[in-house]
Amino acid sequence: QLIYVYDPYYNDELDEIDFSKIEEELNKHEKEKYFLQRNSLAFGKAYQKFTGREWLSLYPLRKQPQYKMWNADYFGQEHWVISKETHYVIEPPENLLQSLNHDELHSSSHEVLDRNRHLADYREKNHDDIGSDGEPFLNMTVKVLSCAPRVFEIKNFLSQVEVDHIIHMATGMKLSLSTTSASDGSNRRADKGTRTSKNSWVNRSKSPIIDSIYRRAADLMLIDEAMLRSRDKGERPDIKHTRTQA
Repeated sequence: QLIYVYDPYYNDELDEIDFSKIEEELNKHEKEKYFLQRNSLAFGKAYQKFTGREWLSLYPLRKQPQYKMWNADYFGQEHWVISKETHYVIEPPENLLQSLNHDELHSSSHEVLDRNRHLADYREKNHDDIGSDGEPFLNMTVKVLSCAPRVFEIKNFLSQVEVDHIIHMATGMKLSLSTTSASDGSNRRADKGTRTSKNSWVNRSKSPIIDSIYRRAADLMLIDEAMLRSRDKGERPDIKHTRTQA
């Protein structure tokens, strides 16, 4: 058991709440908080009965997921996704792998980048996977390995050239303690008590290959690629901030 509760207004023997004591001792704001906790505990019992796991958040204040979550109804369940971000199978020369400029990074597809730098020659060309627009695409299979928690396998998400490129780009980068933060990215801090790993970020604009991987990930999650980069003011008015969601 992970959660233990003491409720000074609940009588275990009578299995009832002492409302008169609540009226006596709590103001309106405190009463709202008390009954919010009671509702959360009641939900927690139902959640544990249904899932076998304890509810560790506060119900109903935890927001529903904003973005697509693939179903995980049974082991081996598969979902299929396509992306125009086909694999890089040949590494482009160094002069074509320079950092992206603003227009290249903020274009809605890779076509601007490919046209400017002639990168299509270095991507996989499978003539069996050609869309109605004549553009090649990549088939991705999302396979369920675990239902709770949800764990998925995506084979061949990266090509060997892309794996090698990420390792090359990360070589020499300084590793720092992994951080914890609120869901909106605020209060970011290193916490040795809960996270002991170290990591580093390879920025999306660092190279065309890294940008392509981010775009492919957005297709996999069925979200706008603009969510995985900083955005210009007014580019996505439905989102309050311009920070990347990645």
